[in-house]
Amino acid sequence: MVKNKRSIWIGITVLLCIASFLLGYLLFKPSAKLKSLLKPQESYSEYFVYKTDTAKFHELSDEIVLNGRISFDENNVVQIFPMVSGITQDINVNLGDPIMKGQSLVSIKSGDISELLTVYHASKANYELAQKNFKVAEDLYKADFNSKLQYLSAKKELEKSKNELQKNKENLAIFGTSEDSKIPLSIIKSPINGYLVEKNITNNMKVSKDGKNLFTISDLNKVWIWGNVFEDDISSVKVGLMVKISTEAFPNKEFSGTIDKVSHVLEATARVLRIRVVIDNSEKLLRPEMYAKLKVDVPSPQRFIALDPRAVIFDKDSYFVVQVINKNLVIKKVEIFRKSSHRTFIESGVDEGSIVVSEGSLLIYNHIMNHI
Repeated sequence: MVKNKRSIWIGITVLLCIASFLLGYLLFKPSAKLKSLLKPQESYSEYFVYKTDTAKFHELSDEIVLNGRISFDENNVVQIFPMVSGITQDINVNLGDPIMKGQSLVSIKSGDISELLTVYHASKANYELAQKNFKVAEDLYKADFNSKLQYLSAKKELEKSKNELQKNKENLAIFGTSEDSKIPLSIIKSPINGYLVEKNITNNMKVSKDGKNLFTISDLNKVWIWGNVFEDDISSVKVGLMVKISTEAFPNKEFSGTIDKVSHVLEATARVLRIRVVIDNSEKLLRPEMYAKLKVDVPSPQRFIALDPRAVIFDKDSYFVVQVINKNLVIKKVEIFRKSSHRTFIESGVDEGSIVVSEGSLLIYNHIMNHI
């Protein structure tokens, strides 16, 4: 009896396994279309998602790799110095903050401002007195009790005191205060829009009008990248050459620009020549003092067919591309002359005008090779 029950359970298990296998085959068996897609050396392009590149002749280029550093656009940077001596307070900004033109950055309580306010109020009192004197002189002149000379003298004194008052009022504005100020404070405001890239003060810190800069504000829409060229490569670099830039902060993003300045003097200690590349930084990704790697594209008179590096596949000690021919995807063996970060130069294997798969080439290549 026990043996019969065991046989029944074994039979049921076997039947379930067979049913599962048949169900899986029916659900997941390859379609006829997929089989036709994977014919050796042939494929219909409509079944894959990919991007293409067209084989074109380009001047052969070498790459020079340089170390560099990101800096401010010095045509659009402002260093802010104290105009008076005193004690800092009310610091309203931190490093990296976006700054608006006219924004208050810090206040400095200063005896220099006290002196300016004293001078202003004295000139205001002189002006008010000159106004009264002129009014009296004018009335007496009209009543023939004063000579014209006395009238003109009072008028001249009024104009002089008015100009003096205006000058002292403008001085107050220049030094960051106003005639209504009750406390001798110099309020420093930003003269431009930008970002705070340097800050050298804290609250309750004593500063001198002859001291170092308190802040540096830069418009980071553009940055400068300085590259160091060793003596062996100096003859190869010149203004106008294309440069690709990468950073450790953004390893998957490449920035591009052109050399716009080549120094004529070697740095004495490092024995390098400096080149400058101006980069658009509207995304505000790059920051001053970041390290950068520069790849300078140095052209030569020779011309070769060039492809997107992603189009070229290395396998079994050879190079291949997937070429699009009449909606078929065909593997072609190619000979490489030289590779760079943004172009691969082809010696043979494809003709000018050939269309090859760039993005997605490896996936298609593997599918085809696995079904040969």
